[in-house]
Amino acid sequence: MPRNTSTELLLNSNNSIYHLNLYPDDIANDILLVGDPGRADFIASLFDSVIVNKQKREFHTYTGYYNSNLVSVISTGIGPDNIDIVMNELDALANIDFDSREGRGEVSSLNLVRIGTCGGLQSELKPNTPVISSHGLGLDNLINFYAYQFSKAEQTILDALNVQMKEHGLNLAMYLTTSNEGMFAALKELGHSGITATCPGFYAPQGRTIRTPVQYPGLLNALHTFAYQDLKVTNFEMESSALFLLASLMGHRACTADVVVANRITNEASVDYKPALKQLAGNV
Repeated sequence: MPRNTSTELLLNSNNSIYHLNLYPDDIANDILLVGDPGRADFIASLFDSVIVNKQKREFHTYTGYYNSNLVSVISTGIGPDNIDIVMNELDALANIDFDSREGRGEVSSLNLVRIGTCGGLQSELKPNTPVISSHGLGLDNLINFYAYQFSKAEQTILDALNVQMKEHGLNLAMYLTTSNEGMFAALKELGHSGITATCPGFYAPQGRTIRTPVQYPGLLNALHTFAYQDLKVTNFEMESSALFLLASLMGHRACTADVVVANRITNEASVDYKPALKQLAGNV
């Protein structure tokens, strides 16, 4: 691996990684990712002890012990662009020598579970229901900047999704990525499971119209009615496709466990999702 230049691998003046403000020894091999820094605070409050507590911008990291296991929780902020930052910097922390700016040799693989909230796209997903992601359906454009090859299974599902979209008059560029098979198998018993659509925004990209018109008013229905073998698009949020994309390219293991806060098909919303999120975090 060639040496990374100072404009590629950005470090702070104290030699910590640029955005996360962390050193390699600050992170555990098992990492929980949350969007909101407040959720990082909340999950860290469940730890038996905390040995690292660092924050820069929206990125708040705690590392500590939970039931004798060393775990980190990191707030990523919202969206695929933030996942791009967090994943590249975590990979650098795990696999790059900051002094030489070169790879350490054998790749170190991290275990990453995103714990978050989502919108439900199937009627049976009542508010506060856990959903585990088998795949991420990317409605964002992050994949355009990485050399990723779809597996045969991913391409087959993506082809079926493209047919579905065209039948609904939608011309959307999409991509499909897969969560880690072993992690998904271990977590799927915690709730419902299926494809998680990843949107590049919260309002029009998720079919919300307040004062502005939307380009794709039929998007929710197209996602809701899709079925391929036993797969459905169960939910949507703003991170998972990017997480699975980068984990796959970097040799890490990743999955997502979300709590439904609003069902967009039945128009039901959670009054208080925090107890469900706490239970899910403890189970993960």
